[in-house]
Amino acid sequence: MVALGACDDASRTQLSPSIPSLSSSSTAVRVATVQRRTPLGDDVTRRVVVDRNGAVIRLDAAGLKVKVPSNALPAGTESLEITVTAIAGSQFAYEFEPSGATFTRPLEIEQDIRDAVVDGHDGGSPIVSYFKTRSDVDAAAGTANSFEDLNTSMDVRGHKLRTDIWHFSGYIVSWGRH
Repeated sequence: MVALGACDDASRTQLSPSIPSLSSSSTAVRVATVQRRTPLGDDVTRRVVVDRNGAVIRLDAAGLKVKVPSNALPAGTESLEITVTAIAGSQFAYEFEPSGATFTRPLEIEQDIRDAVVDGHDGGSPIVSYFKTRSDVDAAAGTANSFEDLNTSMDVRGHKLRTDIWHFSGYIVSWGRH
């Protein structure tokens, strides 16, 4: 399920923090991944130290923006070094570190999908899926092991996907766990 909306905030479907995912499983499902028209030649990495005030992390070359809201760090954590890596290749695949880190408020992910190849695909709308390790991503086959699909909204006019994440691992734009 993907909510479609226009480009202004008033018409965009809000994601519910009480329902962080559409489906979750300890068993992977192989999913087709959305491909970039222009592959990333190398990994693109950004490291930022985030404190209780939050931060915005941008990987402009990959079209990704991560908003860490204020007071999202766990109790007793004054700051945290966050690393976001866009994995080289044609897939919209990302690793977030420290792996396994959890947050008290959801982090907002926004992916620009203007560079996405959607021609000829009839599998529905793009959605953000969770993978555990880089070995779950098969760039040559254009697939990945998905352990969870996240509630994803799409701003059609702005060409952006949006989702909330509560923990760090790997995330990829896919056609979902059909």
